[in-house]
Amino acid sequence: QDYRDYFEREGYGAYVVLRLPEVTTASVHLDRDTYRSLPRLPHVRSWFARDRELRDNPAVAGGEARTARLRLERAPRLDHRARAGLYHLVEVERAGGGLGGDFAYTRGLADLRSVLRLTPGTVLVLRAAGGTTTAGALPPQKLFTLGGVDGLRARPFGRFRGEQFVLGQTECTVALPHPWRAKARSGLHAIAFVDAGDAWTSAGRAWAPADRHLHVDGGLGLTTAEDNMRVYVARNLQKRHAAAVVSVRLQRPF
Repeated sequence: QDYRDYFEREGYGAYVVLRLPEVTTASVHLDRDTYRSLPRLPHVRSWFARDRELRDNPAVAGGEARTARLRLERAPRLDHRARAGLYHLVEVERAGGGLGGDFAYTRGLADLRSVLRLTPGTVLVLRAAGGTTTAGALPPQKLFTLGGVDGLRARPFGRFRGEQFVLGQTECTVALPHPWRAKARSGLHAIAFVDAGDAWTSAGRAWAPADRHLHVDGGLGLTTAEDNMRVYVARNLQKRHAAAVVSVRLQRPF
């Protein structure tokens, strides 16, 4: 499977950053970009399913985007050295208006994460994320997407798209017993996880996740102590006979 939508973006931008250690990194970005759709290259095949055609890249809205973004971020390291604590990404992006360009919209995103070390060999990671569009209409390349290895891991990539979204994730990693293990963080670790969320576009741009029927996936996995190789087995928990989806990735999803 291909876990990305590809398109061409060409442009330039400028930003200023203020770093407040252990609190947040605040930045303001001004960008001017031109977007173009990209066709799928012909004669490309999957290594493991050579008779299956890979999907086309979805078309994007071509044109020039002039945007201003305010971003607050404190991000965890996506490896086994992630420190316990609270992390965040909050961003407001505006296009058009006095900035000009071919697009006009305002959208906001909030992504909150908590890393808890319950024991030396047990880590619990919680994530709550949501986004909404408060003005204008998002071009296809700016829609929120859910599905795939980063959220709702039993669904195809980008299965749910829209101008609003909500996502909750829980993942627990436990060191497996091993007679030769010198430390709790060495050896293989077992993973148990649950993802729940939805992406949608509503009339009036109502961000009302309580009114949505959230999709729920869950599963198990294994990872190395260094978190540089993960294997997941995920299922749709709302479908009795749902097939298992196996995926491999090289770092934590969040």
